[in-house]
Amino acid sequence: MLIRNTFPGIIPAMKTSGGKREHRSGFPPDPPLEGAIARLATAQHGVVALAQLHELGLEADAVRKRVACGRVHRLHATVFAVGHAPLTRNGWYMAAVLACGDGASLSHRAAAALRMLRQSSRSKVDVTSPRRTGRERRGIDAHTSTTLLPRDIETVDGIPCTSVARTLLDLAAVLPRRAHDKARLRTRPPPRSGADARRLPRRALPAKPDSR
Repeated sequence: MLIRNTFPGIIPAMKTSGGKREHRSGFPPDPPLEGAIARLATAQHGVVALAQLHELGLEADAVRKRVACGRVHRLHATVFAVGHAPLTRNGWYMAAVLACGDGASLSHRAAAALRMLRQSSRSKVDVTSPRRTGRERRGIDAHTSTTLLPRDIETVDGIPCTSVARTLLDLAAVLPRRAHDKARLRTRPPPRSGADARRLPRRALPAKPDSR
Protein backbone atom coordinates (compact mmCIF):
# COMPACT_ATOMS: atom_id res chain seq x y z
CA MET A 1 0.00 0.00 0.00
CA LEU A 2 1.36 3.37 -0.98
CA ILE A 3 1.30 6.26 1.45
CA ARG A 4 1.33 9.78 0.13
CA ASN A 5 4.51 11.58 1.21
CA THR A 6 2.81 14.49 2.96
CA PHE A 7 6.16 15.92 4.07
CA PRO A 8 8.57 15.56 1.13
CA GLY A 9 11.20 17.75 2.79
CA ILE A 10 11.86 15.11 5.44
CA ILE A 11 12.15 11.76 3.69
CA PRO A 12 14.22 12.87 0.65
CA ALA A 13 16.60 14.62 3.05
CA MET A 14 17.60 11.23 4.41
CA LYS A 15 18.18 9.85 0.94
CA THR A 16 20.49 12.67 -0.11
CA SER A 17 22.39 12.96 3.16
CA GLY A 18 24.05 9.57 2.79
CA GLY A 19 21.87 7.90 5.44
CA LYS A 20 22.22 4.12 5.16
CA ARG A 21 19.89 1.33 6.15
CA GLU A 22 19.94 0.37 9.77
CA HIS A 23 21.70 -2.87 10.68
CA ARG A 24 19.43 -5.91 10.99
CA SER A 25 19.74 -5.82 14.77
CA GLY A 26 18.30 -2.33 14.85
CA PHE A 27 21.18 -1.19 17.08
CA PRO A 28 23.18 0.89 17.60
CA PRO A 29 20.83 3.69 16.58
CA ASP A 30 21.73 5.82 13.59
CA PRO A 31 21.47 9.49 14.70
CA PRO A 32 20.52 10.88 11.25
CA LEU A 33 17.88 8.17 10.88
CA GLU A 34 16.52 8.74 14.39
CA GLY A 35 16.34 12.47 13.69
CA ALA A 36 14.45 11.91 10.45
CA ILE A 37 11.92 9.65 12.19
CA ALA A 38 11.45 12.18 14.97
CA ARG A 39 10.91 15.04 12.53
CA LEU A 40 8.40 13.04 10.51
CA ALA A 41 6.49 12.02 13.65
CA THR A 42 6.44 15.60 14.91
CA ALA A 43 5.02 16.81 11.61
CA GLN A 44 2.33 14.12 11.74
CA HIS A 45 1.12 14.57 15.34
CA GLY A 46 3.34 11.79 16.69
CA VAL A 47 2.52 9.01 14.22
CA VAL A 48 4.18 7.41 11.18
CA ALA A 49 3.17 4.83 8.59
CA LEU A 50 5.07 1.62 7.99
CA ALA A 51 5.66 2.57 4.35
CA GLN A 52 7.24 5.84 5.50
CA LEU A 53 9.60 3.97 7.85
CA HIS A 54 10.62 1.70 4.99
CA GLU A 55 11.25 4.73 2.80
CA LEU A 56 13.48 6.19 5.50
CA GLY A 57 15.55 3.00 5.46
CA LEU A 58 14.11 0.81 8.22
CA GLU A 59 13.72 -2.83 7.26
CA ALA A 60 10.86 -4.95 8.59
CA ASP A 61 13.08 -6.62 11.20
CA ALA A 62 14.25 -3.24 12.53
CA VAL A 63 10.64 -2.06 12.85
CA ARG A 64 9.70 -5.20 14.80
CA LYS A 65 12.63 -4.66 17.18
CA ARG A 66 11.52 -1.08 17.77
CA VAL A 67 8.05 -2.32 18.64
CA ALA A 68 9.48 -4.97 20.97
CA CYS A 69 11.59 -2.47 22.93
CA GLY A 70 8.82 0.15 23.07
CA ARG A 71 10.41 2.79 20.86
CA VAL A 72 7.36 2.74 18.60
CA HIS A 73 3.86 1.53 19.44
CA ARG A 74 1.53 -0.11 16.95
CA LEU A 75 -1.80 1.70 16.58
CA HIS A 76 -2.99 -0.03 13.41
CA ALA A 77 -1.46 -2.76 11.27
CA THR A 78 0.64 -0.24 9.33
CA VAL A 79 0.72 2.81 11.64
CA PHE A 80 2.84 3.48 14.72
CA ALA A 81 3.11 6.10 17.44
CA VAL A 82 6.68 7.26 18.06
CA GLY A 83 7.87 7.75 21.63
CA HIS A 84 5.86 7.70 24.84
CA ALA A 85 3.87 10.95 24.80
CA PRO A 86 0.09 10.42 24.86
CA LEU A 87 -1.50 10.97 21.47
CA THR A 88 -3.73 13.99 21.01
CA ARG A 89 -7.08 13.82 19.23
CA ASN A 90 -5.32 14.97 16.06
CA GLY A 91 -2.77 12.22 16.48
CA TRP A 92 -5.54 9.62 16.39
CA TYR A 93 -7.08 11.41 13.41
CA MET A 94 -3.79 11.34 11.51
CA ALA A 95 -3.24 7.68 12.40
CA ALA A 96 -6.66 6.76 11.04
CA VAL A 97 -6.01 8.55 7.74
CA LEU A 98 -2.58 6.89 7.33
CA ALA A 99 -4.09 3.50 8.12
CA CYS A 100 -6.54 3.83 5.23
CA GLY A 101 -3.83 4.46 2.65
CA ASP A 102 -3.16 6.77 -0.23
CA GLY A 103 -5.99 9.14 -1.13
CA ALA A 104 -7.77 8.74 2.23
CA SER A 105 -9.14 11.75 4.04
CA LEU A 106 -10.69 12.57 7.39
CA SER A 107 -14.43 12.99 6.76
CA HIS A 108 -17.97 13.19 8.12
CA ARG A 109 -18.16 13.83 11.90
CA ALA A 110 -14.38 13.72 12.42
CA ALA A 111 -13.80 16.30 9.67
CA ALA A 112 -16.51 18.52 11.14
CA ALA A 113 -14.86 18.30 14.57
CA LEU A 114 -11.43 19.14 13.15
CA ARG A 115 -12.92 22.13 11.34
CA MET A 116 -14.81 23.14 14.51
CA LEU A 117 -18.17 22.90 12.76
CA ARG A 118 -19.49 20.66 15.53
CA GLN A 119 -18.16 18.64 18.44
CA SER A 120 -17.90 14.87 18.36
CA SER A 121 -17.41 12.40 21.18
CA ARG A 122 -17.45 9.31 18.96
CA SER A 123 -14.84 6.66 19.68
CA LYS A 124 -14.52 5.89 15.95
CA VAL A 125 -12.84 8.17 13.43
CA ASP A 126 -14.56 8.75 10.08
CA VAL A 127 -12.25 8.31 7.08
CA THR A 128 -13.27 8.27 3.42
CA SER A 129 -11.21 6.62 0.68
CA PRO A 130 -11.76 6.57 -3.08
CA ARG A 131 -11.52 2.78 -3.00
CA ARG A 132 -12.19 -0.04 -0.54
CA THR A 133 -9.53 -0.26 2.16
CA GLY A 134 -9.83 -3.98 2.90
CA ARG A 135 -10.45 -5.36 6.36
CA GLU A 136 -12.17 -3.46 9.14
CA ARG A 137 -9.83 -1.42 11.32
CA ARG A 138 -10.39 -0.94 15.03
CA GLY A 139 -11.43 2.60 15.89
CA ILE A 140 -12.04 3.64 12.27
CA ASP A 141 -15.40 4.13 10.58
CA ALA A 142 -14.26 3.61 7.00
CA HIS A 143 -16.30 5.02 4.11
CA THR A 144 -15.75 4.42 0.40
CA SER A 145 -16.69 7.01 -2.21
CA THR A 146 -15.86 6.91 -5.90
CA THR A 147 -16.86 10.59 -6.09
CA LEU A 148 -14.12 11.72 -3.67
CA LEU A 149 -11.83 13.80 -5.88
CA PRO A 150 -8.50 15.51 -5.11
CA ARG A 151 -10.27 18.88 -5.12
CA ASP A 152 -12.48 17.62 -2.25
CA ILE A 153 -9.45 17.16 0.03
CA GLU A 154 -7.65 19.93 1.88
CA THR A 155 -5.03 19.93 4.63
CA VAL A 156 -6.15 21.11 8.07
CA ASP A 157 -3.47 21.20 10.79
CA GLY A 158 -1.39 18.84 8.66
CA ILE A 159 -4.20 16.28 8.29
CA PRO A 160 -5.87 15.44 4.96
CA CYS A 161 -9.49 16.46 5.49
CA THR A 162 -12.54 16.83 3.29
CA SER A 163 -13.42 20.37 2.20
CA VAL A 164 -16.16 22.25 4.03
CA ALA A 165 -18.60 21.65 1.17
CA ARG A 166 -17.83 17.94 1.03
CA THR A 167 -17.95 17.62 4.83
CA LEU A 168 -21.44 19.16 4.92
CA LEU A 169 -22.55 16.83 2.13
CA ASP A 170 -21.29 13.81 4.07
CA LEU A 171 -22.84 15.02 7.33
CA ALA A 172 -26.26 15.17 5.70
CA ALA A 173 -26.11 11.39 5.31
CA VAL A 174 -25.28 10.62 8.96
CA LEU A 175 -26.81 13.40 11.10
CA PRO A 176 -30.38 14.41 11.91
CA ARG A 177 -31.57 17.46 9.98
CA ARG A 178 -31.32 19.82 12.96
CA ALA A 179 -27.73 18.84 13.80
CA HIS A 180 -26.72 19.20 10.17
CA ASP A 181 -28.31 22.65 9.96
CA LYS A 182 -26.36 23.78 13.04
CA ALA A 183 -23.08 22.66 11.46
CA ARG A 184 -23.97 24.42 8.21
CA LEU A 185 -24.71 27.66 10.04
CA ARG A 186 -21.20 27.63 11.53
CA THR A 187 -19.74 27.97 8.05
CA ARG A 188 -21.43 31.34 7.53
CA PRO A 189 -19.62 34.58 8.46
CA PRO A 190 -21.09 36.40 11.47
CA PRO A 191 -23.61 39.14 10.61
CA ARG A 192 -22.38 42.71 10.67
CA SER A 193 -23.39 44.76 13.66
CA GLY A 194 -25.38 47.96 13.21
CA ALA A 195 -22.26 50.06 13.78
CA ASP A 196 -20.33 48.09 11.14
CA ALA A 197 -23.17 48.49 8.69
CA ARG A 198 -23.29 52.24 9.23
CA ARG A 199 -19.59 52.47 8.36
CA LEU A 200 -20.11 50.83 4.98
CA PRO A 201 -20.39 53.04 1.90
CA ARG A 202 -24.00 53.74 1.05
CA ARG A 203 -23.78 51.80 -2.20
CA ALA A 204 -22.87 48.67 -0.25
CA LEU A 205 -26.04 48.83 1.88
CA PRO A 206 -29.01 46.75 0.75
CA ALA A 207 -31.80 48.71 -0.90
CA LYS A 208 -34.86 49.45 1.22
CA PRO A 209 -37.90 47.44 0.23
CA ASP A 210 -40.57 49.25 -1.77
CA SER A 211 -43.22 50.44 0.70
CA ARG A 212 -45.91 50.89 -1.90
